[in-house]
Amino acid sequence: MRGRIENDLFQEWIAGEKSVFDLSGLLPALVSSLQVRLKHLDDKIARHRQLEEETANRVIANAKQWSRVGMLSGLMGKRQNLFDVQGECLQQLYIYRTRIEGIDFARKLLQALIPELPMIGSQVARCAAVMAEAAKYFAGRIAEGCTDSGQGDFSRPVIRFYNPATVKDFARTLVSDQGEQQRQSTAVRAALTAMLGEDKSFTSFNRIPQQKFIDLLEATSVKNLALAHDSYVAAHPHRARILRVSIVEHLCREYAAKPEALRTYVSNVVSRVGNCLCFNDAEVSREGTGAFSGRRFVSYLSVVLPEAPDFAEFRQLLRKEFYSATSGTKDEVTSKGRPYEITLVHVTNLFPVRFVQEAAFLREQYEQRIRSNDSVQAKLELHLEGDGSALPSLYVPDVEPKDFLAYLMIGRAMEVVQTLEDPSTGVKTLYLVNKNDKGGPPVPLGRDLNEALGESNLLTYDALVTTIQPLLKKEYLQFQKRQALSASVEAQVDEVRAQRKNPSDTLYRMFSHAGETAVVLLGARQ
Repeated sequence: MRGRIENDLFQEWIAGEKSVFDLSGLLPALVSSLQVRLKHLDDKIARHRQLEEETANRVIANAKQWSRVGMLSGLMGKRQNLFDVQGECLQQLYIYRTRIEGIDFARKLLQALIPELPMIGSQVARCAAVMAEAAKYFAGRIAEGCTDSGQGDFSRPVIRFYNPATVKDFARTLVSDQGEQQRQSTAVRAALTAMLGEDKSFTSFNRIPQQKFIDLLEATSVKNLALAHDSYVAAHPHRARILRVSIVEHLCREYAAKPEALRTYVSNVVSRVGNCLCFNDAEVSREGTGAFSGRRFVSYLSVVLPEAPDFAEFRQLLRKEFYSATSGTKDEVTSKGRPYEITLVHVTNLFPVRFVQEAAFLREQYEQRIRSNDSVQAKLELHLEGDGSALPSLYVPDVEPKDFLAYLMIGRAMEVVQTLEDPSTGVKTLYLVNKNDKGGPPVPLGRDLNEALGESNLLTYDALVTTIQPLLKKEYLQFQKRQALSASVEAQVDEVRAQRKNPSDTLYRMFSHAGETAVVLLGARQ
């Protein structure tokens, strides 16, 4: 019974006779009405039992009277009269008994049915809640739509070109058209019926995920929107088409007679074309040894214009404006299947990976992983083959202060690092003096060792290495000369120790470690 009632109510909703909100109010009223009826059924049963008892007594009395009828009374027709009266009494008796059974069945039925109806009501209420949520979702979507100026918002990846006021007015017209709304609701109900299959009920409806229901509403509405639009435009010729109008036609309507405005609009659009990657300005502007030299970026702009055979002249003008709005390499691609959009694709390539801002984060995570407790496994997972030590670094290596200071101390021992006086200012500065055949101007390092260390960079470090390494391979290849250099380095360390007067001093410890590194460099034959 519950299933039948639910099915009947669902069919009334599908047929459009009642809304789900009507049914939400109908079921509580039905339960209240049935409860009132149930209260009166006991009184009806008691009243009919009393009538049954009275009628049964009359039947008994008629039977007794029948047995006392004499011959004379019988000849005068008394038996026939009693027979007729008894027939009527028996008829009334069985009518009362049938009514008692019927009322008792109705009481039992209502007692079983009334608790079931709230369950149907809960299913209907859930259905109403789903629809209210869907209505809220679409109301939000409608409120979000057409909130921009339609043409002047160049900050988004997708720049729309339309008149919001015209779209809103057209939407209000369709919403207020009762016939159109009935057609739309009928189409949605038909699609919902097809989705439910054989089990058409509110219980079955509530098993559908809400997002799936919203998708069904959206897909059905989109499918029927074009028909509604075309029907309305056909019935109202003064209304211009809004849907299925190519972007070239839209622009032609707006700018065909205003070439300067078109040029300004296209320039604004092209000015927003950029890259999805963020670049690290520090890496891009890095110069010196190991840094990228030459042209840092190669950019290319592709303009994807749809076909527009009916507006070929304006399309050609539009193409020229796009080409004139930007410099560099560019080309045009004709789109045959997407007439409602113009796509600008800006590609930047041929640059080192270290230029990318996100690469620094990946580098940090990589180094953190390979320095963890399971570094061996991490290197295997990250590199698959080898431990990555043979791979070149993506980044220009930073100067290690210990290595720079070691070469600086060796340079002083070789006298390629000298303190020279500027003849114009009289200021004394450490210089790297090139002793090779080509000569070359001295490279300033700083006023003293501390300043040279503080201002160290890859350029000066590379200059030290390229000056000292050839000397180690030629002039200082002999072991005795290497020992003399080592002694000079140790003397420099002792000098700093004497100046700082504290073996735990940070600067002294730095010189001490650098001296050890320098001795190691000098101890191996190059």
